[in-house]
Amino acid sequence: MNHCICSILHESSEWRLIALLLECPSEEWRVQLKSLSEQIDHPRLKQVAASALQEATRSFYHTTFGPGGPAAAREVSYLQSIQPGLLLHELQEFYKAFAYEYNLEEPPDHIAVEFGFMSYLKLKQAFALSNGWREQAEVSAQAGQQFLQRHLRPLGSALAANLEHSEVEYLRGTAQCISDRLAQAGPDEY
Repeated sequence: MNHCICSILHESSEWRLIALLLECPSEEWRVQLKSLSEQIDHPRLKQVAASALQEATRSFYHTTFGPGGPAAAREVSYLQSIQPGLLLHELQEFYKAFAYEYNLEEPPDHIAVEFGFMSYLKLKQAFALSNGWREQAEVSAQAGQQFLQRHLRPLGSALAANLEHSEVEYLRGTAQCISDRLAQAGPDEY
């Protein structure tokens, strides 16, 4: 397989694993987290996933990310200059344009949904490239860059800052992985 396509698939896996780390734990979540963490080559993400499997609980998740918790998981919580309805509409239009559907019981501006969307765009880009569809791959890449700049950088950076001093190992690790993933995406690439 082409090195470029493999690299894009690795990035997609990292985006997806971070999205999982930001979801509410369940038995299915544990199976997915364990399975994906075993298949990636990122030592820090593997370590954070192992910690999450030990530390994460539903009640802890809701205490941390729910109303009044130390880290809001929704983009709308960090924005001052946009009406929530407009933000949600914009996100839903992004998702609709790329046929992105998610199974979480979370609103479209939840960080796990948004990180999942980036993973999905990377998969679409890799699929297009593997089929020789350069134009479609470029559309996915451009959408990813726009989504990254407009939504994930502000949300991810703010959430990572809130989590970086957590007393919980997997949350501190997740904060670092968010920061690293956003930095690796670079300012002009996705």
